[in-house]
Amino acid sequence: MSEVNETPKRPGFLTVLCILSFIAAGIGIISMIIMSAAKGVVDAAGVNVGDKLNESMANSGMDMNTEGAQQLNQAMNEASTVFSWPYIITAIVLILVGLWGVIKMWKLQKQGYYIYSATQVVGVIVPLIFGVTFSTFSAVMAVVFIVLYGMNLKHMS
Repeated sequence: MSEVNETPKRPGFLTVLCILSFIAAGIGIISMIIMSAAKGVVDAAGVNVGDKLNESMANSGMDMNTEGAQQLNQAMNEASTVFSWPYIITAIVLILVGLWGVIKMWKLQKQGYYIYSATQVVGVIVPLIFGVTFSTFSAVMAVVFIVLYGMNLKHMS
């Protein structure tokens, strides 16, 4: 009698989740490349966009104490944080480590689930550390994908 060496078959649902995560990682990496290029252009120009905007608003006679002006100022401060090298590098590392976890899950390795889950949790926390407004959508999507991948743990070894 010959021994059959069958590799476990990846469930279709897990395949779909992994493909969605591959697409999200690709979009994330492309976004970070674009942000890096934009950051490089702005740095090379030596222009502080936030200062220029504040100067333009003040010169136009806009009351800087209005709610709209304060919201615009907050948005500009967040944009300057998101366009900072520490934020961009942190985001790229999180995307790549999360992608590594997805690749492991694609290969039906349970370790990938824990790697992916950790990057998703850290990915929700990191913007808060950098002072960026909390994204409920990002947090919900992270939880949804962690739960959906968790439903496939029984197929992983």
